[in-house]
Amino acid sequence: MRIVEHREDYFARRPMVTWHADGFRLELFPTAPTAADERPTVAYRFWDLSDGAWRARPVFEAADWHPSILHAIDGVESVRGLVGFLALRPGDVEADYFTGYTPRQLH
Repeated sequence: MRIVEHREDYFARRPMVTWHADGFRLELFPTAPTAADERPTVAYRFWDLSDGAWRARPVFEAADWHPSILHAIDGVESVRGLVGFLALRPGDVEADYFTGYTPRQLH
């Protein structure tokens, strides 16, 4: 049996990691336990804090990050992996990957 949480449940908690660099902030949140054979899932919020950016809403917010099983879910390697994933640009992967992106996310 898989336990599914509502969005408010995991974002209402204190983040397990908060990362800041170059006008950006990333927060990682734990999610509900999953079955023993599934990879851990982490919720995240990513903000652009640069001048002129609209800070009231995160640029990315989801509960779909599966860090490598080789690293701690709240470790530096996991943060690097997620930042690298969020920083993908057209040309890095297939064009249809960005179909659902907003102009703000593409920027």
